[in-house]
Amino acid sequence: MTHHAGSPRPRPRAAPATVRRRSRRELLRLGAGAAAALALASCGGGRPAFPFVGERSPEGRLAEWPLPRAAPRAGRLRLGVLGRRAQGDATLPRQALPLVYSCLVAVDPRSGIVYGDAATSVDVDEEALAVRFRIRRGLHFHPDANGLADALTAEDVRRDFQRRRDAGEFLFVEVVRGVDAPTPEELVLRLRAPFSLLFEYLADASRAGIGHGRSYAQHDAPVGSGPFIPVAREAAGDLLVASSFYHRAPLPRLESVAFLRVGDRAEFADAFALGQVDVLPGTAGRGPSTVRAGARRLVRPSRRLRGLGLSLLPEKAGARVRWLPAFQDFRVRTAVSRALDRSVLAEAGDGEQSGPVGPGWAADALPRDVLARHPLLRHDPPSARSLLEEAGYAGLSFRLEAPAIEGMGELGQLVVAQLEGGGFRPQLVLREPGDWLRSFEAGDFEATLFELEELATPDAGLRLHTSGGVSGRFSPWGYSSPPYDAAVRRVLGEIVPERRARQAREAQRLLLEQVPAMFPLLAPRERVDLAAAVEGYEWDGFAFNAGHLAPLWRVAAPPAGTS
Repeated sequence: MTHHAGSPRPRPRAAPATVRRRSRRELLRLGAGAAAALALASCGGGRPAFPFVGERSPEGRLAEWPLPRAAPRAGRLRLGVLGRRAQGDATLPRQALPLVYSCLVAVDPRSGIVYGDAATSVDVDEEALAVRFRIRRGLHFHPDANGLADALTAEDVRRDFQRRRDAGEFLFVEVVRGVDAPTPEELVLRLRAPFSLLFEYLADASRAGIGHGRSYAQHDAPVGSGPFIPVAREAAGDLLVASSFYHRAPLPRLESVAFLRVGDRAEFADAFALGQVDVLPGTAGRGPSTVRAGARRLVRPSRRLRGLGLSLLPEKAGARVRWLPAFQDFRVRTAVSRALDRSVLAEAGDGEQSGPVGPGWAADALPRDVLARHPLLRHDPPSARSLLEEAGYAGLSFRLEAPAIEGMGELGQLVVAQLEGGGFRPQLVLREPGDWLRSFEAGDFEATLFELEELATPDAGLRLHTSGGVSGRFSPWGYSSPPYDAAVRRVLGEIVPERRARQAREAQRLLLEQVPAMFPLLAPRERVDLAAAVEGYEWDGFAFNAGHLAPLWRVAAPPAGTS
């Protein structure tokens, strides 16, 4: 029997027939909410009308990012692309897509604010099933060889979205039921069900960048309307130049962006050191950059997660698994949590403390000060020992498994020492990563440390704690809380990012009150090195920086008298 933290949970209705089953790893990459929101869409009642998106944007108008004063375009930013170009490959590098294509909207993950791009306003009906956009006037696609640029209207957007539907793309097959363009400036998306990630997907140029019916001369890609135009393709890379037809005048600030193909990370670092590229992602080590003189190093929390999970049930998905009955007692789980010093673990693991939603999704995550003050998360070994004794489990012994990957052994030793200080007797067992993963995905462990790769959407962290887990089949911890599941369904049914973020924070507070069976520990940090001349690069904005803020990037001219 599943261990419940409250009354019997409501059963979500079946997913629409168009939703195909996906593996747990696929769901994490895709964004768990993509399937989950559809599967849970018919739960719950009506929603209030959508009066506006973004701060100070009345009457449905989308927020607008402030534009700089007009100034002559200058400079070329040089970016690297991992992997050699195959012979005959005429595709654009993925990193170029948000520079070439406009989207309807852009979403800042730091605030949840939705900004207008090709659209200037949006309205959502009460059931969150019809989304009406007002298309910006005066939009143009990139010009042809004769310098003539076609106008971009709602009908062009409809045709391009139909092209994506015909190609079987997820957003336009499984989320969007139909697209209408009643007028040249009006576009209506009709959804199969409320979809909490709609605006994030529409802001992704690889999923919803708006393309023309014709293609570029040098690239096998539909003509776009973004800030840069692809003009050259070679084995060594690609060149994009500023578009004079871009609607956010006076942007872009750069004259051009060049992409250099590199064979591997070592070659990437060499290219940065030699001044052949200006941005080096994935740099290791704390402290300032040592790869290139004058370079700046930016740091942000990644969207990976390291955590500690406890097994509450002897059977999951119909299979017998390892578990520990003591973990069903919320006092024991509370003792585990209070034994941990998360600030020490985060610093040792070169990361930042994480709640259920990681700090890489700042709008949806619980703020750092809330995590620091929460009674469940405070480091209090005496309280942990008292709770264990009160529950009758003083000196509780259990196996703490972990994959034998970089950094996990050190983290495991720290966790063991802290748990011992709280009155537990854990035995750390490092396992071959493949064997560990099979046990982890089956929920077959007493307790385990884990690292999850990129959690592609903010709801993934919430769904890890639901009765069905990310896959919707079962919780790897055996944990179930009907009130929390209901709170997550409300999150998945809210398509306005700012409102979804508020509900996500409420759901996380509820989860912590009910003492979950999995405790997020830290989000490892990641770094990027920038050439000293690069300005306007807001790396903590993730895709928002690479897309909507990219036209604001600048390469400053060297001081007079320098070469």
